[in-house]
Amino acid sequence: MYAIKASKTYSHSSKNRNNKTKKSGWKLYFYDKDGNFHSKRVSTLKAYWINLFSKKYKVKKCPLCGQKYINSCPNH
Repeated sequence: MYAIKASKTYSHSSKNRNNKTKKSGWKLYFYDKDGNFHSKRVSTLKAYWINLFSKKYKVKKCPLCGQKYINSCPNH
């Protein structure tokens, strides 16, 4: 898992609530080993820890084979 960042998000049902009472939480955005993008809910403490110590990763695309990779293309 390659963490990108944890950010504050709001629930989808906030349209039915007053803006002052909408529920908020933290989501972690990350890439898996295949280079696919995912997100999941995390606690406030874990979100702070991720933002403080996470290394920044960028998914690249190989110009020769078109496969996504993070460190180096597995085919070359």
